[in-house]
Amino acid sequence: MSLFDGDSNTYGVDFIWKWAPNGNAYRNYATLQAEYFYRFERGKVAISDALQNISTYTGRQQGWYAQTIYQFMPRWRVSLRYATVATMPLYCKKRG
Repeated sequence: MSLFDGDSNTYGVDFIWKWAPNGNAYRNYATLQAEYFYRFERGKVAISDALQNISTYTGRQQGWYAQTIYQFMPRWRVSLRYATVATMPLYCKKRG
């Protein structure tokens, strides 16, 4: 069991672009979509069964994905997606 007491700030941005010839997405269309997020945390963390080992913690997480979808005829689509997430503990020191 773990317990975190501190500040956590999360930021994100996303993008989507859609295309359909003559505005008719029934036959053909394409979509490009992407999202990025970032989180920064600072505080105290206790990781143990008794929650007695308290450490100070500063860390960040970030990730993103991008995908594209293309429909080349009704009910037939191909897509490609890539995603990544990274966790970077910047500082963790046991108190006591």
